[in-house]
Amino acid sequence: KIEKGNGKRIFAVFSDPDCPYCRQLESTLSRMTDFTMYVFLFPLDSLHPEASKRAESIWCNSNKAKAWQDYVLDSIKPELKTCANPIVENIKLGEKLGANGTPTLINSDGMLTSGALPRSELESWLNSKSTSGAKVEK
Repeated sequence: KIEKGNGKRIFAVFSDPDCPYCRQLESTLSRMTDFTMYVFLFPLDSLHPEASKRAESIWCNSNKAKAWQDYVLDSIKPELKTCANPIVENIKLGEKLGANGTPTLINSDGMLTSGALPRSELESWLNSKSTSGAKVEK
């Protein structure tokens, strides 16, 4: 969970730590405020062979949010660690909800979008209601 500002705009993102588009999205988000983001680690090993190891190392870090942001924003690799983690379940959940690539975002109204959106589009999406876009079955 990463909260900025008042945290009022809530969304989840299925993200691969080694995905360049996920890094681009995180860079855009770093310049925004007033949101709560739930990061679901969603490694795509077929594209990024080390992604699962990195995702697990991030999850096993005592400060998961900092480890995530350090890696995707500043390329600071997390210390390699292993522990019980929800990554396999994240992948299953993401696929069930329609994530077929990264980053995939789902807002609190169930609207789904994907890709490294430009800031203006991301702001519009975060502020929109479920009258447009794909609605995810709950």
